[in-house]
Amino acid sequence: DFAGSGVVHMVGGVAGLVGSILVKPRIGRFPGSKLRGHSMTLSALGVFCLWFGWFGFNGGYTLAVTNGRARVAAMVMVNTAVAPSAAAVTMLLVNYLSCRRGGSCCAIDPSLVFNSVLAGLVAITGPCAFVTVYAAAVIGVVGCLVYWLSTIALHSLRVDDPIDAIAIHAFPGM
Repeated sequence: DFAGSGVVHMVGGVAGLVGSILVKPRIGRFPGSKLRGHSMTLSALGVFCLWFGWFGFNGGYTLAVTNGRARVAAMVMVNTAVAPSAAAVTMLLVNYLSCRRGGSCCAIDPSLVFNSVLAGLVAITGPCAFVTVYAAAVIGVVGCLVYWLSTIALHSLRVDDPIDAIAIHAFPGM
């Protein structure tokens, strides 16, 4: 667990899960209602700020541990860019195929794409210094699919996760 994915993301996500179960869902959340955020522009800005900070988090930790070996730091930076990019493309494809098959959505949902970027970042945080670029892309795809399936599972279990923090951190971190 190179950059603390298990310690930071899994523990935080599980704590969010316990809190969500204890607090119970918001009034009007279930059944069938879909409470969403209101500003996709601010959501995109937040995701890009987090993504930018992730380079400092993963890369900075690399330089502290490896005594400045630039090759490892460069691999970490590339993997930190590739995995969330693969996650975003995967969610776009999942969203598109879901719409074509008559799924519940009728258009691409930007909030799912933004959250899948974060899930890709969480998934690559642990192994970022130890995998190839190809593996980082696969990890991003898997992180996205784990995020997507966990949102479906949490919704069916009636666990209210307002900003998908549990689905973004606990399960892809695992």
